[in-house]
Amino acid sequence: AAALRRAEDKTREILKERFVADRIRDNLTVVVLGIQQFLSFGASQGVVDADDPQMQQTMAEAVLHSLSMVCEEDGVTRTALDYLIENLAVMAETGRFAYGRDFTILEDKIAIRFDSCLSEFRKYTRETQLNVEILNPPAYRQQMQENLDRGGYIHKTSYPVRFSQDVQSPQKRAVIIDTTRARELMDLDGFFDAQHRSVTGEV
Repeated sequence: AAALRRAEDKTREILKERFVADRIRDNLTVVVLGIQQFLSFGASQGVVDADDPQMQQTMAEAVLHSLSMVCEEDGVTRTALDYLIENLAVMAETGRFAYGRDFTILEDKIAIRFDSCLSEFRKYTRETQLNVEILNPPAYRQQMQENLDRGGYIHKTSYPVRFSQDVQSPQKRAVIIDTTRARELMDLDGFFDAQHRSVTGEV
């Protein structure tokens, strides 16, 4: 526990005020913990000075380099949720994800029936041999909440939406995506192409 606290303190010192998503920060803390343990072992054998400023600087550079490999400047890396939504747009464009049933468009936002789309996405990845990370529903929900908390493209994680044009149709819970923010990370044109075909009757 004490070693972990030292690693957390060191990670905080290295990252300073830079924003880093919690799961990335946790992973970097594990890296720092491992390096510190290795240095402690080396010090116990008399082959290294764990407190040498040059050694500490090298560790900091290694951590920041690792961060740059997986994160953008804002400290956020693409997640399994990002890839899911981007592929749902492709599925919408090819007709596997239907406008008015699986998703609908509300001005500058997209409403997605997450629970029903996930099983179809799993089938799609198997059939196309798409090499992407697939999470279980709670893990996707956690990423949605993290995205919402940091002011990302998730506008609502669960919101009642009427998918049908029939005003008497029941509302169903949906994930709401802010397309303005989401377009900074991914291509959403497939959703709008599917909507256009549905409205105009084009094939």
